Amino acid sequence: MKYYIKDSTLKDSPVKLFESTEYAINYLKSMVQRKTGMNYEQYLTHLADLGHFGYDDRELYESMRDSVDMGVLRGEQFLRCNIYEATINKDGSD
Repeated sequence: MKYYIKDSTLKDSPVKLFESTEYAINYLKSMVQRKTGMNYEQYLTHLADLGHFGYDDRELYESMRDSVDMGVLRGEQFLRCNIYEATINKDGSD
C-alpha cells in the first residue's frame, strides 16, 4: 500500500508518496517546522499543553490529519483517510 501527503508547506504543494506509515510519519515530522515554526519536540510539548495525551507518532498524526491532505493511493486516485486504519485486501477492496 502507498501513502500520500500533499505538502502545502512547499511551493506548488507537491504530493509525496511513501511505502509505509513510518516513512509518512517521518515526513510529517519534517513538515512540523515549516507548518508551525516549532521543531518536533516543541510541537509535541505544545500538544501536551493543550491537553492531548501521549508523546508519540500517532499523536502527531492525529493533530495534523485535519489540516494536511494525506491518505492512501488506491489505483490512480488519492483517498483521504486515516493512514493508521487503512487496509487493503488482495482483491483491492477495503
